[in-house]
Amino acid sequence: MIRLEHNYTAFNPKKTKTGKTMFSMMDYDSKNPQAKRYVTVFCDNDIEIYDRQKIKIITITGISLGEYNGKQQVSMFAKVEVEGVEKQLEQMVGEVQAEISPDDLPF
Repeated sequence: MIRLEHNYTAFNPKKTKTGKTMFSMMDYDSKNPQAKRYVTVFCDNDIEIYDRQKIKIITITGISLGEYNGKQQVSMFAKVEVEGVEKQLEQMVGEVQAEISPDDLPF
């Protein structure tokens, strides 16, 4: 089951033709740990994601089911945030100050 505000690992992120980020993530089944089910996620928001980076699904705007090479394929459209980065940026706003005295300048 995929849950909102839960940590997931992004695999093989790419940019689509429209410039949006897409990646795969695994949907773990506790009843069958050997089964590996992957979901393709298309990000609604503009975000940069690296391979195996931790992400959170904030909102899900749509899900599409299909078939590819005889296997069921699930695509999800969602707003995603990189784990920890958004909160760190919010905390840093207004806090960064350079402590430079006139004696530190070379001229």
